[in-house]
Amino acid sequence: FFSRPFSPAEPCPIMSWDDSDGWEYFPDYNDSSAWNTAADDDIEDAPWCPDEVFPEDDGSCGEITVAGHSYADVSQGATWCSAKKVMKCVGGWDASMWWNMSVNDIAQGAIGNCWFIAAIAGAAENPGLLQACFPGNEGELDESDSYTVRLFDPEDGMAERHISINDHIPCTVLGDGIYRPAFARPTGNEIYVLLLEKALAKMLGSYAALVGGWTWLGYTYLFGCTQHEKFAFNDDGSITKWVVTADCINRSSPTARPAGEVDPAEAWEYLEDSATNHWTLCSAAWKGAGLETIAEDTGLVAGHAYTVTKAVTTSSGHQLLQCRNPWGAKEWGRECPESCPWSDNSPLWAEHPDVAEEVGFEGPSEDGLFWIPWDLFQAYGRALCISWIPAEQQPE
Repeated sequence: FFSRPFSPAEPCPIMSWDDSDGWEYFPDYNDSSAWNTAADDDIEDAPWCPDEVFPEDDGSCGEITVAGHSYADVSQGATWCSAKKVMKCVGGWDASMWWNMSVNDIAQGAIGNCWFIAAIAGAAENPGLLQACFPGNEGELDESDSYTVRLFDPEDGMAERHISINDHIPCTVLGDGIYRPAFARPTGNEIYVLLLEKALAKMLGSYAALVGGWTWLGYTYLFGCTQHEKFAFNDDGSITKWVVTADCINRSSPTARPAGEVDPAEAWEYLEDSATNHWTLCSAAWKGAGLETIAEDTGLVAGHAYTVTKAVTTSSGHQLLQCRNPWGAKEWGRECPESCPWSDNSPLWAEHPDVAEEVGFEGPSEDGLFWIPWDLFQAYGRALCISWIPAEQQPE
């Protein structure tokens, strides 16, 4: 589940080695004409206190490299701006802390932290989990733009950390008074994901420190998870179960022990049970490495972390998983629906309206969400992880 960044944060060119134009997936973020001006007299700046530990400078952004590719230093083109002004730019909205948390609230920005964005998206299925990351906050914006975020530190015995931050985030400037987030990008007016990302960046030392990781590690930082199980899909079609230990210090190569081979039917039953349990969180990655798609017609991004939101056996016997790409786009079978069963534009939905009704499929939508059959998930999948929320962190 090693992370891949989504797109450049113009005007500083973040990715020169990707042949595709990443911004095509986020037209509102690319087209400055679609943005509003957050004039200084439109949103009054709160009397906030500068953060001496995590100042608004190049060091807090850091130098960003992923998988051997060098990126321009985002901070050289970034201006730190209040999240309230950013929301005004995104859609002319008044900012909110949260109002309707969902898996589609956020998309990954120009940094390779899909592992953390995917973890947040998975937890958004149960909003109480993420709301508990803001102790004492009932969903209200702070008048002084100051917030406390609760995280857990696996490098210090899973100690609970309360990280104090203000709401200023790195942005690129598209024009006079027009700001765009350099990193995580809201799809609405909620700022909680921007704050979670900033709090973890502060705890780890910089935004660059968020590059590369595994989604189960995101759940560890957010909820103090110490129990994780990984199902690895081998080239010979077998499935090996691994138990990941609580030692999360080595982010790119976690400590794990094999627990034997698992029959696909047994693995499916376990996954289906886990996906319906509010206190387990599921994530996946696809075979391969790099930012290329596994095959031209799949739309699946190799080595990239996804959230698994549902696992359903329909009454007609179809075993389907719903996944989400944290980019908020680039879905399974978008370009070739005929060869990608149950993708958004697959003819199977029209042929089997009972299945569509049973799983809640309401039609194509380029939001990063898609359905994929279990057998092809195994064929293209690299691994699937299941993380367990500690009892003491489960909301009442």
